[in-house]
Amino acid sequence: MNCAPVTDTAEIQRVYPLIAEACLRVATREGEPFFAPSIYADIMAGRWALFVVYDRATPMGVFVCRAQSDPRAMTNKMFVLLAYTLPGSGNAALSAGFAACKQYALECRCSHVQFASKRIGWARRAQQMGYKPAHQLYELEVLP
Repeated sequence: MNCAPVTDTAEIQRVYPLIAEACLRVATREGEPFFAPSIYADIMAGRWALFVVYDRATPMGVFVCRAQSDPRAMTNKMFVLLAYTLPGSGNAALSAGFAACKQYALECRCSHVQFASKRIGWARRAQQMGYKPAHQLYELEVLP
């Protein structure tokens, strides 16, 4: 498995169904809206970087990330918005995607790679990949 940045419009269009599938699965599992056309538009506009995991020439996963300024730490951090591999693609696809995000973070002079998930299973998997919890997020719904 290899993971490569994708900037070619035709290739972004070709992997759009995988982006849409990823958004639908994340939205269903986390209960948060993940709107594929919006992410696609941001990728096309260069606001987010797209990395595609390939098994030979077959797309097996998508990773969407960008460098963001962290005002608390006065540094840049790479935030992974979407990390998705096809069911059954195994750990190699996931590892290839996160390795590409880490390499991109180095190129962008970021000090860390971050991602967020409501899914409990990610806590164990993230630690296996070397990630550590950075902070807790607390939220209160405000209704009129």
